[in-house]
Amino acid sequence: MAFTSLKGEINTEFKEIGEKVDGIYIETKVNQGRDQNSSVHTIKKDNGELASFWGSTALDDMLNKCNPGDYIRVEYQGKVKSKSGKDYHSWEVFVDRDKSIEVTPPVKEVSNAGAVPVAEEDDDMPF
Repeated sequence: MAFTSLKGEINTEFKEIGEKVDGIYIETKVNQGRDQNSSVHTIKKDNGELASFWGSTALDDMLNKCNPGDYIRVEYQGKVKSKSGKDYHSWEVFVDRDKSIEVTPPVKEVSNAGAVPVAEEDDDMPF
């Protein structure tokens, strides 16, 4: 087994119009970055590598419609001007339902460790 550094989780940057990444949508982590107001999206590519990249308002909104296990393509469309004249990064997100897989979320076990026992009416409590 080989160790992988968790430092520098972002390994995919979109710089050119038409750049894209395809794969199984894994997750979106919220409250990331220095100010805890960014998101990081992760896709598992066909070769097994993980592609992680920063979100943006437009991209986050589109990926919010995806479920873990969806086979998606994220394609960078470049910078465009909004109606108010502000520049923003534009994206296209596509889903291929034929390549999507069903993912069962992990079940979190509930531990009673540290729980305070509650006495029933007919319990003889020593105090």
